[in-house]
Amino acid sequence: MSAIGQDIAKRYENGGITSILTMEASWIAVAFFAAAALGVDMVLKKQKSLALRDDCYCADIYSYTKQQTYQVRATRKYLVSQDQVFIADDFFVDEQASAGLVKTCHKAGTNVVAVCAVIEKNLQKGASLLEAMGMEVYSLARIDRIENGQVFSEAAEFFLYSLKNEEDAK
Repeated sequence: MSAIGQDIAKRYENGGITSILTMEASWIAVAFFAAAALGVDMVLKKQKSLALRDDCYCADIYSYTKQQTYQVRATRKYLVSQDQVFIADDFFVDEQASAGLVKTCHKAGTNVVAVCAVIEKNLQKGASLLEAMGMEVYSLARIDRIENGQVFSEAAEFFLYSLKNEEDAK
């Protein structure tokens, strides 16, 4: 995970990012290591939090995993118009969740620098919704197809090869 955070930081070190926005437990590690490498704050967005009733920005999202709609919320205190936000995700499947985060950022008047996922599933919708919203999208690995239990992705093989070479060089 540290190497993933370093890769994100290297790519966006001059992007003016002021905070990393994430949600869901599985996204936290990606966001944490990216925020640490960039030296910026990490903001965790909550789903259905009873503690966040007022003074927050909200968006409805459809969960591909749970097959239901949720409302995600971020307090106005931690999402301000001067922010340059980077959104960290674990998987791009149909991207309703990250799109909801983008909508919340837009309600706050913040600029979304990019949306990143560790793995993009191109065999499904992948990041197409985010791209249609005009977002810069960065995926560390892309799954192009799965056949007979094997995953095919030239991008993933390149990324893993690059990480191995970096570790070998140390």
